[in-house]
Amino acid sequence: MNRTTIINYLISKTNAKSYLEIGVWNGHNFDNIVCAKRVGVDPSPETNLKRPDLCKVMTSDEFFAQNTELFDVIFIDGLHHADQVFKDLANAVQCLTPNGYIVCHDMNPLSESAQSVPYSGQGSWNGDCWKALIQFKNQYNFKYDVNVIDVDHGCGIISHKKNIAPINLFNVKEELTYENLDKNRKEWLNLIDFTSWAHGISFDEMMNAYIGDPTNEYNNYVLALWYDNIGQTASAISYYIRSAERSDIPLYQYECLIRAALCFQKQGTRGLSVRGLLQRAISIMPKRPEAYFLLARYHERENTVESWVNCYTYASMALGICDFDCGNLRTWVEYPGPYGMLFEKAVSAWWVGLCEDSKNMFIDLYKNHALDATHKGSVLNNLKFMKVSV
Repeated sequence: MNRTTIINYLISKTNAKSYLEIGVWNGHNFDNIVCAKRVGVDPSPETNLKRPDLCKVMTSDEFFAQNTELFDVIFIDGLHHADQVFKDLANAVQCLTPNGYIVCHDMNPLSESAQSVPYSGQGSWNGDCWKALIQFKNQYNFKYDVNVIDVDHGCGIISHKKNIAPINLFNVKEELTYENLDKNRKEWLNLIDFTSWAHGISFDEMMNAYIGDPTNEYNNYVLALWYDNIGQTASAISYYIRSAERSDIPLYQYECLIRAALCFQKQGTRGLSVRGLLQRAISIMPKRPEAYFLLARYHERENTVESWVNCYTYASMALGICDFDCGNLRTWVEYPGPYGMLFEKAVSAWWVGLCEDSKNMFIDLYKNHALDATHKGSVLNNLKFMKVSV
């Protein structure tokens, strides 16, 4: 799930007629919103917007100063500095309909560097938007419900309180540092998972959005995820592939092909389809690591001489080619991180005769990488098999 999915859910759920987006940039979100009326605001949008006529080229301050309209759903994703985000939030609530929602992006940074201002130019960056949300809660908690959904770098959801009593006043007195955020993340952000938040969103609402625009990549993507989550892999595959075919964004095509491959893998007898989809994903984004990892893991589990060679080849290629700081996909696709690639290379190296290399890689994995429990257990088992003490 990501910001676009959440926004389209809210539009469908509330039968929203008007949508405002602050910070359109490249249109990847704006172009995929399904709403009768869309208004975008950006002082310097990119030139490849599908509907540039819907974007007002101005700052958010300039827009709010002259705006007289109300909007059912408002998305805040402009300048990622706390002072500006707070101004955008305070202005947005003034033009929000009584049953409307505000969605604000990048509210849950997972590292100190990701929220440092100014941006260092390296790695993913959320800015210090979260500070604006805390400030907003301190001032407006009596009037608005505020949650942060733990997906896509944190999607804040703001709506008018439906029940005015009792009110638990929110007041953060600690300094707004990343260290304090990390200690109080769940309480300060009112952090919840998507399933808990979306329990009231029905299949009918998703299908209505799809019927309204069956060519929209996100309407197909949302249905694919829904079928995937309930184990209906055949339907999920169909919608993942439809979404990939209808998107002109390589990153989204890539993710949908990978998720379709994982569905085929769950079916257990469609190895050619698994391999073909993952290879197609690599051809679209040859420097991303996820498809390489899944192909290497697939061949590792085949447990034949040829498959060990294939596993070693894909893992080695990935370690030499991939950009491991390329950021996350919208959903988890069973890729554990860069150490997963080294693990696959270490396992297959043993079986292709590179035993000393394999041993050294496993030692490196154990000593220098923060492994998840599954990989740590496997590394220890392999080292024990190799009679290596650590």
